[in-house]
Amino acid sequence: MSLWKELFEERTYSLLYYAERSDDFTSGWIGGSAPAYFDNEREQDNLADGDYRFYMALVMPAEVTAGLERGGQAGDMLSVFVPCDEDTHFENNIYPACAVRVIRHPHSPPSLSARYAHPGLERHALSAPIRMADEEAREQAFLVKIGGNPRLIQDERHYTSALLEEGYDFFIQIDEDGYADGLAEEYVFGYGALFLYSGFDKGGGKELVAGFWQFS
Repeated sequence: MSLWKELFEERTYSLLYYAERSDDFTSGWIGGSAPAYFDNEREQDNLADGDYRFYMALVMPAEVTAGLERGGQAGDMLSVFVPCDEDTHFENNIYPACAVRVIRHPHSPPSLSARYAHPGLERHALSAPIRMADEEAREQAFLVKIGGNPRLIQDERHYTSALLEEGYDFFIQIDEDGYADGLAEEYVFGYGALFLYSGFDKGGGKELVAGFWQFS
């Protein structure tokens, strides 16, 4: 059985990542500098320079990348940016008005520039992914969860209604319950979780979106 089928069709397994103090960014990182990909002027314009801070870069496993629409290469990354303005961030947390930006891009190392660095986060690497039965994974603390089913903080329909109506389904959860000691001076999502969604059709995914985030 393929990993894609386990994660996104049957949703019987998921991949879990943890934060660790390391300079090995094979799986990605949280905090610190954004990927060097965002040093180019075109991407700076897309982020409305000064309006966003970098949160996380995740290197997608090859089998996940291969299943997404637009193909892509092994090692493609997802980078997450959050608004600098707290009112914008907290008042726009549900699709289609979620202000969090998620951008898919080619693999890139951390930039030498601190242009988008979040002052409340100290850079930590992401561990290698651990494949785990989803039922067991839902009982674990984790920083990132790919596939399986989301572990919602508030299981209320208004968070997912627009997403489901437009054919999106759960893709990735980033959960602040999985922060390592010393990672954060503040909880970016109010000690909560961010949920990324994708459209799934015939084994492939459409563009990814920031679905919503919840806090406890």
